[in-house]
Amino acid sequence: LDVPQRKRRSVLPLLLVVVAVGTAAVLGSVWYAARPNPCEGKFSSILFGYCAEIPEGWRGGSQVTAQENLDEFTPQNDDAVTWVRVRDAVDPATQTQQYAQQFRTSQEAEGLDPSQVEVVPLDGEQALAWEVTVPTEDGDALRVREVVIVREDGVWRITLAATEAAYPQARLGFEELLSTWTWK
Repeated sequence: LDVPQRKRRSVLPLLLVVVAVGTAAVLGSVWYAARPNPCEGKFSSILFGYCAEIPEGWRGGSQVTAQENLDEFTPQNDDAVTWVRVRDAVDPATQTQQYAQQFRTSQEAEGLDPSQVEVVPLDGEQALAWEVTVPTEDGDALRVREVVIVREDGVWRITLAATEAAYPQARLGFEELLSTWTWK
């Protein structure tokens, strides 16, 4: 019997695969190291997963209290205060509209009169916003803008509170802050 000799397999395909995988790994590492940081130059929350560009003349910081953790944004002249709060996580099945309605109902129960709800974009997602005027102990009133969104990581409530006189200017800075909002 004549048994033909086996042909030796070429090592070229294996060599090409190893070179291709190595090249992909090197290129991936270079891209990962050189990619732009979307939060560079912005306020990055140390408590929650977001970053935002703070308008000129404002400052931001994180605060941990016994009641809640919050990020606080204030104008340099302290005429208005904005808090960004993350409430306890709720059932992810709860929709933003349902949460907003529950929150507005609680405001109405406290004697407040919330304005009509508007849909506002927040980093490509739809949040709901409205305004309400809240009386203070000294007889003045605060104008409050509520922005709420329910996400997988919990309920986000972003609030601007300012005196009636300071509200128009504070609202401009608040809207600028929201326009740069980025989820991490």
